[in-house]
Amino acid sequence: MSRWTLTSLQHLITTTTLHVLASTSVADHLFMSWALYRPAQHPIWRTVRGKDIFCGYKYIWDTPNLEEQTEPGDTLAHSFYITGIPPGSELWYYLHAPNPPSPYETQGPLMHVLLPEAEMPSARIFNSLDQPIPTNEATHVRFDSVQWDDGGFYDPAAPTRLTILVGALYAVGCCIRLATELSPGARVSITRNGPTPIVMHSHRQIGLDWPGAAISLHTITRLQPGDYLNVDVFHYHGHNVNVLAHDNYSPHFWIAAIGPYPV
Repeated sequence: MSRWTLTSLQHLITTTTLHVLASTSVADHLFMSWALYRPAQHPIWRTVRGKDIFCGYKYIWDTPNLEEQTEPGDTLAHSFYITGIPPGSELWYYLHAPNPPSPYETQGPLMHVLLPEAEMPSARIFNSLDQPIPTNEATHVRFDSVQWDDGGFYDPAAPTRLTILVGALYAVGCCIRLATELSPGARVSITRNGPTPIVMHSHRQIGLDWPGAAISLHTITRLQPGDYLNVDVFHYHGHNVNVLAHDNYSPHFWIAAIGPYPV
């Protein structure tokens, strides 16, 4: 075994799990010591040419949990997966390689991870076809496809909506591209529980017409179970204007919980 240093470290967390992805400068087979309380730390001193040199800290638990990397043998990439952690827990851990070429355990830095108390669901949906929007009529944008939905926000039976199942603070947004000219004006909004906008973009073109426009909206709002959101388009061009379908951005509608419901 060789001395190593961490070159990257990533945490993937849910309310009850921790997935650690790490890489090291040289290949080794690593273990993780962890607990739900902070370990004691003892200073490490070395005597070099008669002078005491401080070399950092050694972390010590009485009874830590021990996890072995999932990859067999000595590797540059190391992954660890811990399940069954109580929601809202604080977890401390360090990575180490036992029996290095010295009498001391090779320890990585002490890491501190806070797990959320509740799941943070999110979704992103889109429409695969152009949708004509009639003039002088606020129209809900339809969505027929799901990139992901881990919170049950989308129901194909209600293809214009994202519906809330868990009360929380949410980030929401959309992006659409309108075809043909925007003159004399157009409006895009995200509405909650009916016609009331929670965020809006309005556009009035004076002079030369535009060949089209992509419009993005973003906001943060608190939502309760049963609330629903729509994307509305309104224009008064005089004839239908299409919302154009584009795989990467139009029309796309997304939502993500970012915290508990604010009171």
